[in-house]
Amino acid sequence: MRYFADCKTVAEAKSLYRALAFQHHPDVGGVCAVMQAINAEYHETLSRMDGQHVRDEKGEQHEYHYSYHVEQAVMDMIGKVLNLHMVDVEVRLIGTWIWLERNTKPYREALGKEGLGFKWHPQRIAWYWKPYSYRTHYNAGASLDDLEGYYGGRKFANSNEAGMSRR
Repeated sequence: MRYFADCKTVAEAKSLYRALAFQHHPDVGGVCAVMQAINAEYHETLSRMDGQHVRDEKGEQHEYHYSYHVEQAVMDMIGKVLNLHMVDVEVRLIGTWIWLERNTKPYREALGKEGLGFKWHPQRIAWYWKPYSYRTHYNAGASLDDLEGYYGGRKFANSNEAGMSRR
């Protein structure tokens, strides 16, 4: 293992994958073969972590269940989001959901039902996408920061010259 050898938890692996994808994805100037190697190693790492028990910020314990199809759907959607080359848009990956904030109005047609299938969340003032008919977040009134604390996540923002960059 080259990229994920030091990852001991699901959260570490997902966080590292997101950083690597936003750095090495071909849509932001990366090399396809490198991204394919990252993807393969990511799936292998998560598969090994199936059944791992983790604690959230509130101290509650959860069990991770690896699903190739769910993880692949998220990876594919990250590629599609990167391909839009959006400017001044913050991307948040919270668990397996993708949230888009800030200057999303110019991209609403590309994001919505006729585009990538993102949905608008008026209370959180953000677009969201979830894999398949994946269950909804139970705390509908929670902020994105609260959800990120519970499910784990990471923020990214567009950069004109470097594609997506970590925020």
